[in-house]
Amino acid sequence: MSWSFNAVGKPAAVLQAIETQNTGLTGQSKEEWDEAKPALKALVGANVGNIAVEVAANGHASFTDGVKSHGQCSATIRSIYGFVE
Repeated sequence: MSWSFNAVGKPAAVLQAIETQNTGLTGQSKEEWDEAKPALKALVGANVGNIAVEVAANGHASFTDGVKSHGQCSATIRSIYGFVE
């Protein structure tokens, strides 16, 4: 199963997007997203000031008989300075 998340904006807006996006996920994909979400929120929340952040994250796992046998998560969080609103 897999999930992905992409967003660009002020940290507060990206944090809100993390809460509201991927609400349609179900089953194992939702479980994987729910595991990754707190770490993404913590890293985005560490960015303060007059900046924006770009987040690109995704994850994939394989299950055998309902038990996760392999998993990977990749995330890039980049600060964008000089962001004009």
